[in-house]
Amino acid sequence: MIPQDIEKLKAEFGDREFTGKQAAEALGLNAKQYSGALVNQLKSMRVVYQTPNGWRFGTMPVVSAPASIPTTPVDAVPCAMPMVARIGRLYLHERLLLLAYQEQPETLRIYTTIIEVDPATKHPRNKIINIRKAYKPREYAQVLAWLDGMAGTPPAVVDDTALELAAELERKLNAALDERDELKRKLDAIRGAL
Repeated sequence: MIPQDIEKLKAEFGDREFTGKQAAEALGLNAKQYSGALVNQLKSMRVVYQTPNGWRFGTMPVVSAPASIPTTPVDAVPCAMPMVARIGRLYLHERLLLLAYQEQPETLRIYTTIIEVDPATKHPRNKIINIRKAYKPREYAQVLAWLDGMAGTPPAVVDDTALELAAELERKLNAALDERDELKRKLDAIRGAL
């Protein structure tokens, strides 16, 4: 719709109510095909508003409440903040979660409402987050605790996998440091001989 069409309709109808059929006929269009689209476009441009019998140019008048009606203050009800959980580098909101299930005994698969393009089929799908206990034990335990909390059941057993993994990594680090010190001593002995 061009501005000249809008001006033509304003000149034709002014402050009178009109229907989509009348507007299409005023512009010389087929009323059956264009009346709905014409009115929808005018409505989306916010130049018309709906009345009980059709449409009218301008903005909808504000109807004020009569002064005789006493108004009572409404007590503000505090809203409970939705729970957001930080798990690894992810911030998961309880309303973003659609479904989570264990695919295998130690894998969680979370479907979110975020839409992404599937690389294999090039079709849109819900974003899927996979969390495996073998690769991310801490995140796995956090997600399970978070899901149990949302379900209303406290986690039965605290998962010590992360602590066990940290202890194992500390042992490996100490062994590597000892090996490095031994290699330094051997290298110093070789340098002294040369």
